[in-house]
Amino acid sequence: MALLYDGNDDNVSHGDIASAEGTNLSIGFWVYENTAANGDIVIDKFTNGVNGFRIAVSPTVTRLRFSVGAGANGVMETESSSFATGAWHHVIFVYDGAGATDADRLKAWVNGVAQTMVVIATMPATIVANAVAFRSGFTATALDGRIANVMLWNASLSDGHAASQAYIRRPITT
Repeated sequence: MALLYDGNDDNVSHGDIASAEGTNLSIGFWVYENTAANGDIVIDKFTNGVNGFRIAVSPTVTRLRFSVGAGANGVMETESSSFATGAWHHVIFVYDGAGATDADRLKAWVNGVAQTMVVIATMPATIVANAVAFRSGFTATALDGRIANVMLWNASLSDGHAASQAYIRRPITT
């Protein structure tokens, strides 16, 4: 089932999921945007913009941005314009705080294809714990579209496992 967001103020709280913190995290979901705007938040567990994580549409509107907060923000975004409106996209981000470089700490796949990531600000080694709810959609910068089949792992998925997720649980609605 897909959740519909009208672009105004919709969000769904999934509670304070403690496993969405620490040094290993993988997040996968299907997203369909009707229209895209800079900052449209897809997934969020952020406190005051400095602790937690956020997945949002980048300022270029055709890329996705992953922010990790640990007192300061680490930010990376997909390099290619692989994220377009009017279609379902499977997205998965794999965060491994033990990685030696930013490229080792954060990897992404869109529709099963590994993405080259652009570093905006260095990724921290951990996602700082916070007591904020894990949310899809957000009231301040609302998504206009649908989110389906959100999956969360408290582990860093292997490249093969992450890429294969695009072939399962595909939404059947538009």
